[in-house]
This record gives sequence, structure tokens and C-alpha cells, in this order.
Amino acid sequence: MGGRRYIRGVAPSPSGADPGDAASAGPATEGSGDDPGSAAEDPAPPPDDPSPPPDDGTWDADVVLSDGGTMRVRPIGPDDSALIAAFHERQSPESIYFRYFSPRPRLTGADLERLTQVDRVDRMAFVGIVNGELVGVARYDRHPTRAEAEVAFFTDDAHAGRGVATILLEYLAAWARQVGITGFVAQVLPSNRRMIGVFRQAGFTVESRFADAVRFVYNVLMGTPSIIVGVFVYTILVVEPLGLGTFSGYAGAVALAVIMLPVVARTTEDMLALVPNALRESALALGAPRWKVTVGVVFRAAKTGLVTGCLLAIARVSGETAPLLFTALNSSFEFSLAGLGEPTPNLTVTIWNYAMSPFEDLQRMAWGASLLITLGVLLIMLFARFLVRERKART
Repeated sequence: MGGRRYIRGVAPSPSGADPGDAASAGPATEGSGDDPGSAAEDPAPPPDDPSPPPDDGTWDADVVLSDGGTMRVRPIGPDDSALIAAFHERQSPESIYFRYFSPRPRLTGADLERLTQVDRVDRMAFVGIVNGELVGVARYDRHPTRAEAEVAFFTDDAHAGRGVATILLEYLAAWARQVGITGFVAQVLPSNRRMIGVFRQAGFTVESRFADAVRFVYNVLMGTPSIIVGVFVYTILVVEPLGLGTFSGYAGAVALAVIMLPVVARTTEDMLALVPNALRESALALGAPRWKVTVGVVFRAAKTGLVTGCLLAIARVSGETAPLLFTALNSSFEFSLAGLGEPTPNLTVTIWNYAMSPFEDLQRMAWGASLLITLGVLLIMLFARFLVRERKART
């Protein structure tokens, strides 16, 4: 399943949710406290000692789901243990793992007591009921030192895609604002895209610590001098005991790949961010799976920028000498794929050697090789541009 991904949702107003998932969502769409039908334009600052909204039935409502069906939403109660247990037994092992990060075929009595007993301030939960069966539950646990709460929701596999999680999350957000909670955080597995999608669909600003960490790493690599990359690869692939004990073309390829990767990653992220969300949503609304939308729609819309990113990466490493001095070194023999495990001839190191030579003929050869590299990069760029334009003409 991979490592966990951390996300943070900050809801400026529960009314920021997509109304298409809940045509009537009571407090989730208006965000008042005691009166779910009244609007609250600017929520009051949280009290020093928050108290829960009164349990007078105003938070119980019948809401309309995205497919036109109805669901009863209400706060969880101690009498819901049997409903929670039956709901849990109906779910698939994968859904249970997404929720609890571990296999849990049955809930113990202690689990049921903890899940149904809430103080309605630091711990709160809402449930959704359809035809007498529990089809979803959303809950939060307040952070002890911050005005945030960790949120989690669990919806019935048989009712996926009906907007159940979105409605419950909206109700939970409206309640949380009444007791001074200003944001939600959650831990999800990278493959649990449905939970992240619910946060986004409900109007939350989602931040991924995993994505931020990856972004930080490639930003650092983009500013790292190439000689540092060469020394790093030299340490792990050339020098014993970690390395092979010899210079090689493989080590040189790894060094150049480390330099190219952040350039491609940064350009790809920027280009994909320019693709309108409406284009993604339209493809998803037609029933296309997410992977097909990404490959067939998003990548196609951003293909010119993606090609440009690859060309920039090639141009970035085409004249690199320092990392190859530490990894591939050089060789006077002809280039051969069979000899990549040994010191490998390369043009940039040859240019450096010839340019440092006192002989004029070798210096002229260095200038000629430099021109060859420049023309090679230019031809690659022109060819790539031609391919992109040719495809556009055919479509």
C-alpha cells in the first residue's frame, strides 16, 4: 500500500462545497449552529471554552444524494453500536484497510464503545442512514494543542459515488466550526484517492506533505552543482565498498539522470497545473477512469510543455563534464555498449582534455566537438517540435 500521505483541509466556509453532491445539506451548506437553515456569512471567533450545539434535533435532517435518493444524517449516539458493527462487516477488506491502516475483520466491544461515545466537542461523529442501514460515518478528534482536528470517514462500498462522504464531511465541518475548530488534517494511504477527492470536492484546500517533500527534494536538486552530483554518484557507485570499484558508463548515466530528473519533474508539474480543472472533470463525468483521464486527456493537453521539459533536461546535461569525470572518466577506445561497465569514452570530457592541451590542432578539435554538441541539441529540439506539430495537424 505504500507509506501514508498527510493532507490538511482548511474550510473557509462549509458553503464552499459542491452543491451537486448534496442538494439539501442543512448545516453543511449554510454553516450555522443551532439553526441549520440560517446562513452565517462571517463565523464568530471561537470561544475560549467551547460548548457543543444543543442536542435538540436541529442537526438531524433528510438530505438528497447526488443520484436523487435520500439519506438521514444525524449525530452519532451510544445506541448505534449494532449499526456500526453491521456496517463494518459489510465492507471489503481493502476499504477496512484504507480506514484503519490494518486488517480488522471485526470490531471489538471496546472499539464500538470508543467509536460511538463522543463528547461532541473534542470528539464528534455524524452518521448517514438509508432504509434503516448505516451507510457512512464521519468523525473528528481534536488536536490537543492546535485548533485543528484529525478527521476520518468511512462509507459503504455499496453506496460509493452517491455523495455520502461529501455530505457527512460538510456536516462535520459545520459542527467543528461551532466548537472552535478551524481546520481538518488526515492521514491517508497514497492509493486512497477517493478520500482526497472528497476533501477537494467539499471545497477544502488540500495540502500534501508527501508532495511538498518531493517538491522540496527536486527544487534542491535543481540548484545543486553538477560536480556535487558527480561526487555523490562516485561515492555510491564507483568507490568500494558501495561501488563497483571502477569507473563505468553506468555510473555516468546515473549521474546525468539525477541532474535531468528534477528539471523534468518541475516542468511537468508546472505544465499539468495549467490544464483546466474543467477538462479533467468533464472527462471524469463521462465515466472515464482516472488513469485514462490523466494519460489520454491531461497529458495530451500538456504534451507541448512536457516535451519542452524533456528537451530542457537534455540541454542541461549535454555539456556536463564534471559529473562524468567522477563517474565515467574517459577512454581512448571506441564506444561500445558492451564496455559500459568500464571507463567509457564521452565527448564532453574529450573536449575538456583537448581544450587544455597546448597543441592547436587538439584545441581546434575541441571547438569542433563543441559545435557538434550544440548542433545535436538543436536538431533534437527541431525534431521534437516537428513531431508535436505533426500530431496536432492530424487531430
